[in-house]
Parts: sequence; structure tokens; C-alpha cells
Amino acid sequence: MSVNIEIDTDTVPDSGSGFSAQLTITNHSDAGWRGEQWMIMKLPDGHIREISNGSRRVSLSAGSSASKSPQVRIPASARPGEYWLIAYAGASRDSAQAVDSVWFTKAGAGPVRPAAVSAIAGAGLQTFLGTNHPNPFNPSTTISYGLAEEGHVTLRIYTLLGQEVATIVDGVQEAGNRTVVWNGRDEYGRQVASGVYLYRMDASGYVETKRLLLLK
Repeated sequence: MSVNIEIDTDTVPDSGSGFSAQLTITNHSDAGWRGEQWMIMKLPDGHIREISNGSRRVSLSAGSSASKSPQVRIPASARPGEYWLIAYAGASRDSAQAVDSVWFTKAGAGPVRPAAVSAIAGAGLQTFLGTNHPNPFNPSTTISYGLAEEGHVTLRIYTLLGQEVATIVDGVQEAGNRTVVWNGRDEYGRQVASGVYLYRMDASGYVETKRLLLLK
């Protein structure tokens, strides 16, 4: 099973604009498949919104594909910065089997790429959020991150709908590179369900969100 998302633009003007996203889901197995396809948009402030016309029930025969072209509208009043469109496919919202993403920027502010860094001249330190490992994982995964300078940092886990699941880092830390382990449990110590989750880092103006997949 795979899902692919493509857009024909990488920049939306300050006045706002609309465009189509091309979503394709492919069943690579030799058996039929039924499930859901859905799409979310991550805003520059880290909030998540679902693209309603990018969601649907899908039924595919062995080796077949299906495409959809949902419309995405970014109004003039929208915050400038970087936006992510993330497409998923799975048997249900709690069990994503495939994911793909693209990004674009809205004019008015420079994009903040995932590799963007804040470095101390000559120190070789960077502010970054790394990819978790392993991914997919069960029951725990390690997330790497770094700070170019001392400051307050938070690292939180969210559902795809933006609901907070757990806070795994929250405090003032010195500059340097670190790792932290998430054990797949929420704030109350309960094991969370299989599926795709988002992890978000906030540190001295640096904001980055990435995704991880828990499979049981």
C-alpha cells in the first residue's frame, strides 16, 4: 500500500490563492483492499487542519490505483510561512499504513525548512529536530534534537487532529545535542493505539513538527 501527493506550486502569493493537490493511492498486494484516505494541513504555527475534500473511503482491487484532486485554498488572511500537506491511507484513522507529504510557502515571510538551523558562530551547534529511530516503532522510539544556545524547549506528542498526547521535554536546557525516548504512552501512562502521531519541538523561536508511526 502506498499513497502519493503532488502539487503544482511551491509558493502562494501574499494575496492568497487556490490550487489542486493530486492524491493517488495504490494497492501493491495481490488481494483487494478497503480503507480510508485522508489529508491534513500543518500550518506555520504548528496547528493541524483536516482537508475535508481530501478524505474518502477507498476500495481497491489487487494491483490497482485510485486518484483524487482535492482543492486547497489559502486566503489572504492566512499566516505567511511554510505549510505542509500530509496524506495518509489506512484501514482506519488509528492504523495508517502509508503516508506522503509535500510543502509550500505563503509569501510574506521566509520559509522555515525542516533543515533550518540557528547556529552559534564558530561553535558548530545547531537547533534542530531529528528523525525518530526506529520508525515505525514498538514499543518505544528515540528522538534526537539539538539547541544552539541555552533556552526553554518543549517536545510534545500530538494526534493527527492536534490533540496533545504527551509532553516528553519541558524545561530550560543548555546548548548541545540530546536524545529522548518516547515509550508510546500518554500523560497518564496508558499505551496509545497504533497509528501516525506528530511530535513538535518549540525552542527560542524554532518550531518544527515531524511524524512517527507506532505499529503493534
